Amino acid sequence: MEEYVKKDFARLLKNGALEAHRWMNQSDSEVSRIYDRNLEELQVTVELYGKYARIVNYGDELSEDDKAVIRDIVSRMVYIESSRIIFQERKKREEGEQHGLMAEEPVIVNVRENSLVFRCDLTTHVDTGLFPDQVNTRLMVKDNCFGLRVLNLFSYTGSFSVYAAAGGAESVTSVDLSNTYTALARENLKANGFLSEEKYPCITQDARVFVNEAVERGEKWDLIIFDPPSFSNSHKMEKPFDIKKDAYEWFILLNKLLKQKGILIFSTNLATFSLDKKKLKSIYKVREITAEILPLGFSRRKNGISRVYLFEKVRDAQECLRDKNVEKVKDEDFERLILSMERDEEAKSPSERKDAGDRKSGSYDKRSREGQGDRRFQRDRDAKPRYDRDERRDSRPRYDRDERRDSRPRFDRDDRRDSRPRYDRDERRDSRPRFDRDERRDSRPRFDRDERRDSRPRFDRDERRDSRPRFDRDERRDSRPRFDRDERRDSRPRYDRDERRDSRPHFDRDDRRDSRPRFSEDRPREKKQVKPYGYDTIKKSRARDDEEGKFFWRDDE
Repeated sequence: MEEYVKKDFARLLKNGALEAHRWMNQSDSEVSRIYDRNLEELQVTVELYGKYARIVNYGDELSEDDKAVIRDIVSRMVYIESSRIIFQERKKREEGEQHGLMAEEPVIVNVRENSLVFRCDLTTHVDTGLFPDQVNTRLMVKDNCFGLRVLNLFSYTGSFSVYAAAGGAESVTSVDLSNTYTALARENLKANGFLSEEKYPCITQDARVFVNEAVERGEKWDLIIFDPPSFSNSHKMEKPFDIKKDAYEWFILLNKLLKQKGILIFSTNLATFSLDKKKLKSIYKVREITAEILPLGFSRRKNGISRVYLFEKVRDAQECLRDKNVEKVKDEDFERLILSMERDEEAKSPSERKDAGDRKSGSYDKRSREGQGDRRFQRDRDAKPRYDRDERRDSRPRYDRDERRDSRPRFDRDDRRDSRPRYDRDERRDSRPRFDRDERRDSRPRFDRDERRDSRPRFDRDERRDSRPRFDRDERRDSRPRFDRDERRDSRPRYDRDERRDSRPHFDRDDRRDSRPRFSEDRPREKKQVKPYGYDTIKKSRARDDEEGKFFWRDDE
């Protein structure tokens, strides 16, 4: 085994163990998976069962040195003694093959899961009797089965039955073919305090036989748990069980045992199984909840994890079967009707068959009916009265074409033409009023362009120029008042810069400096007069009869 594989495996194992211990402390459990084939190079699973660790290899067979390395890493990362680590090889089965015994000496442990006690065998079989991947499904059953009648088919060790009884179910019936597992289911129920055999019966019987007998008795359940194996060919069964082939047959059978709005929980860990919901939509409302109940420590791959479906009954399967049988009977009646008509056709004389054969659309030959699609619209033909075509022809009144022609009134084309009033084209032209273009032109008033031009008043350009008043540019210039620039300059008051400077008050810098107070060490300081102690606090007292009769102090005091 490569060094990086060892390091990655140890790191993932350590993180998984920390999360698992945190969850187990909160839920009062001792069972959890901490490694689920996370590395391609190491296809193993590691699960905790109390003080034991169980390693199962799903990949190629490992050497003894690799097994020793894996044991050592699990022991150091999970803090479990090497003697309590169990290693198993799980080989792939061929079709129809079942797993045998894995070891001769069993290792039996009692573990807790959500405060419930279960007995597990860690070595003898491939499975321990408690599937960690179904822990959330079992909790869902416990939370939703109060006061319900529960049926657990293929109950195995009865883990679902224990959870249903802990959830307050009215009754829990467990059915399994194996005597060993039925006894183990009874022990698990009693270990958790459910001792009543009448309320919690455990039955050793083939599940198919039990279901058929229950249908005959008319029994109904509110909740059915259907968690079968992928394949089983036990000699105690009437025929082998294969989930791929028999699933839909079982769904219809279990529909007969469910109450209206009852729930069927179906789960399988077969990776190649696919459910077609369209086949069941008439009797069930199906929903997959695998992603919702995925437990801690399991990857989201399909291999090795159970897929869970909820079936809610919406219609009784017997009603659907009854409708299909009615349709089948109608089809059979229609076929019998067709056969009888063919016999009648054969019994006719050759001349009648010849006349009937000329109209292929009316023949009832089987070959002519092929490819015509659905014939259900013809089912009710037998309910209608039948009439032969020849009889119907004879019963209808006949009219000869020549007679009908003679009875109709005839109108000759020539007569119709003569009866219409005729108008000669020349006459119609003469009767219309005519207007000659030349006459219309002469009647219109005419205006000669030259006359119009002469009638307009004319103004000669020279005359118009003479009539306009003229202003000479020189005259206009002379009429404007003129101001000489020199005169305007002389009229403005002038101020000499020197005079203005002299008129402004002057302050000498030296004078201003002398007038400013100076703070210097040479400035003579006035001596402060020393006041007696408490001078400022002494105020002259006043009598009540002072001026204005005021007793209080004045504001300036």
